[in-house]
Amino acid sequence: MAIACKFCLLPGGQGVSFSKGNIFETQEELNDHIENEHDIAVQREDESMEEAQKRFEAKNKRAGTDECRCPSCVARRASQRTPTS
Repeated sequence: MAIACKFCLLPGGQGVSFSKGNIFETQEELNDHIENEHDIAVQREDESMEEAQKRFEAKNKRAGTDECRCPSCVARRASQRTPTS
């Protein structure tokens, strides 16, 4: 069964259509994609959220920086660039 990345399909995401880059065959592939492409820690089986965050932070040096691609950081940067009236 194919699994789509909801972050890729959101308006303003990497694409608003289904493509090979945002469709996955397994949950593990999707989890890896979310961590690697969207900079979001994903809790794995038999792992606490604290363990997941530590594993993720050790592996992903971009998270929380100006290059972070998590939805919160992307939205924050977009709001800083948008002039307010």
